[in-house]
Amino acid sequence: MVADDPQQRAIAIAALSVLAEDGFVLAGAGAIREHGLTSRPTKDLDLFTAELSVPRFEAAVSRLVDVLRSLDFQVRPIRRGEGFAQLEVEGPAGDITPIDLGIDYRNDPPAQLEIGPVLSLEDAVANKVAALFSRSLVRDFLDVDSIRRSGAFTDEELIELGGRVDAGFDEGVFVHCLRSVARFEPGDVAPYGLDDRELDDVKRRTMKWATTLESK
Repeated sequence: MVADDPQQRAIAIAALSVLAEDGFVLAGAGAIREHGLTSRPTKDLDLFTAELSVPRFEAAVSRLVDVLRSLDFQVRPIRRGEGFAQLEVEGPAGDITPIDLGIDYRNDPPAQLEIGPVLSLEDAVANKVAALFSRSLVRDFLDVDSIRRSGAFTDEELIELGGRVDAGFDEGVFVHCLRSVARFEPGDVAPYGLDDRELDDVKRRTMKWATTLESK
């Protein structure tokens, strides 16, 4: 989440309160941020549950839309499918907050934090490592690098967590994913507040990890 975005935080608190009875928790980069492992800004909210049938999920999404509209937000459904919804929420000043809602597996009970229920630390980190493995977006590299620098997990634990989420997680393929960090340019990280030197540092640490894994 964006720490200085009051609209985003207000929406998150309202949504988590409304959806708590249906097991929804804050997930994605927002969860990593709430656990204090990254400061990377993110504009969207990821809200996921592990407990609902598709009909109950649809009812929960509709209830959220009604509540947000009652709070003077404009809500536009962008995509809705079985067990997935993407909403665009606009505040009175015209600021946009995208929300993704879905049904997803989790291993642990959620953490109860100030903002509301949040994906457990281990589940949040596991999902982020699995995301780096499966899609390797620049934000995935930044988040995993931040997690590693926090010292909360060893590299071995991160590999184990990634495999817990993705049954197809392969360490050799993961090495290739890590090495693909070389393709990013300063313009790719500028939206996240990083400069050229900081990008070089991320690349150096990530490539060193790849070399360590490859030499095992």
